[in-house]
Amino acid sequence: MRRFDIADSSMVEELIEMTKTNFGETDGSVRFFFDKKVDLNNCLVCLEDGKPVSQLHMLPIGLRNKGTVIPA
Repeated sequence: MRRFDIADSSMVEELIEMTKTNFGETDGSVRFFFDKKVDLNNCLVCLEDGKPVSQLHMLPIGLRNKGTVIPA
């Protein structure tokens, strides 16, 4: 059965391996991303039988409009 949830620390290694496999990235670059950029509270995962099968990272960015930065 599939369900969606917010990621938690018990999933990090599986998410790292999934990212390396899907994007062909090095272990170091993926770990840097998870260590420096990922906030698990902003990571939505699709779970199948309790295991993550997909992930969506909602990274904070700012849009510039005439010198003003709008959070997005």
